[in-house]
Amino acid sequence: MLFRSASSVAWGSGRGVGPTGASTNGTALAWARLASGSTLHDVVHAVVERADTTTGLSYWRSIDGGDWTVGIRIDPPARRGSQGVVAASGGVVYVAWTSSASTDPASTAPRTIWFRWNNGNGAPSRWSTPIRLTPATGRVDRPRIAAYGSNVYVAYTDMVTGWIQVRISRDYGRHWVTRAVGRTTRTGPGGDRKSTRLNSSHSQQSRMPSSA
Repeated sequence: MLFRSASSVAWGSGRGVGPTGASTNGTALAWARLASGSTLHDVVHAVVERADTTTGLSYWRSIDGGDWTVGIRIDPPARRGSQGVVAASGGVVYVAWTSSASTDPASTAPRTIWFRWNNGNGAPSRWSTPIRLTPATGRVDRPRIAAYGSNVYVAYTDMVTGWIQVRISRDYGRHWVTRAVGRTTRTGPGGDRKSTRLNSSHSQQSRMPSSA
């Protein structure tokens, strides 16, 4: 549900985001992320994940904070995405997500991060082709994304090594470098390193050399 306030004090009633029933049916909606920051007043962007194996991730947009456009598929249908995140700066919208051949959290199948940008405030015809940001044979988890001007940042955890990495682009997502910002010692299913907050006791600050 989306709640909107023009004063940060008085809030309107909740409005559903995504396909009909997705915001109220706990078995239908698995993941939803929102972002604002466009040049147009009251524009809100959303990435919605359905908890089934057919619909994957969809992008939704509201230009008034209440009514939503019909969602469009973001991830390639042949390889279902999950853990979608979205950011916006100016008229550019950025989305990232994880992709794996398996939806089982305990699976050791490769899991990669993919990225798309849109330079038309989310217009359907302005999406870039998907770009893979992490190695095809790696395993990553829980991406987070932020943007300011032409700068885009995608953070994630390497589930094999525990390194918390940030992919950085200074040109709207065309070219990227990688920086290591810490390391987690927590483990998840199958012994994988599990993402955690950088300021927790499980995370270690590091001066590990950056890699391109």
